[in-house]
Amino acid sequence: ETLFMPSDMEVLNDLVLSITDLAKLEIFNMTMGDELYSWSNPSLNNGIFIDDDSLLISKTSSPGNSGVLDIINWKTGEITPLNDEYFYVLDMEIYRPTGKLYILGLKENHGEIQLSVTERSLDNINNARTLVELDREDYNSQIYISPNGKVFISLDNIGLLEINGRRTITWNTPRDVNAMDFWGSQAVLLYDDNSIAFWDRSDRTELMRLTLFQDLSWLVVKSDNKAYFYSPGARDNFSVYRVIQR
Repeated sequence: ETLFMPSDMEVLNDLVLSITDLAKLEIFNMTMGDELYSWSNPSLNNGIFIDDDSLLISKTSSPGNSGVLDIINWKTGEITPLNDEYFYVLDMEIYRPTGKLYILGLKENHGEIQLSVTERSLDNINNARTLVELDREDYNSQIYISPNGKVFISLDNIGLLEINGRRTITWNTPRDVNAMDFWGSQAVLLYDDNSIAFWDRSDRTELMRLTLFQDLSWLVVKSDNKAYFYSPGARDNFSVYRVIQR
């Protein structure tokens, strides 16, 4: 299993959805490698498979405007607007076992910018339920969904918010989170300094942190600071300090 799948790539069954830096959307057959569909729009932001026939895409806009989501039937070319309040969508994720769609975006409310997470059901996609609204403008925020359907969002200078219905629990990470994935009972976090941390999802504590150096050597430090391990050659890349308590 590959950790930290690129955010500009989506896989469903034997289909691959890719969005390029040129605001071009492409669908490929993973088995044959054939391009099945392409669509370009200068305001294209991101996209996700709804099912084998259709996509949900978002376009960029600006405060004061809304309605940036469209459903595209890529087999017929039909485009249907989806009602929304966002002027910018940051991320979209679907939890396939329950058919729940989660959208994270920015909207304007009485002149103030809000970060909002909504939940929709794929079989009733026009109806949205707001889970979280925060008075902040955070363009780096992302959504992550655990294998059991738990929803998380990353926030600059805060860490992670775990969403339980309309209740949130803060994971106070020591650094901003650039990516999140899951491995068994642990959450794997990529911090903004490119170190990788392993967290216990049950008690929300960091277990250990892996740092990779430019020479490809590595250092692992347990979070209680009672033990560390490193590869041959890594010792030149870090210093060890002992604190003597009196």
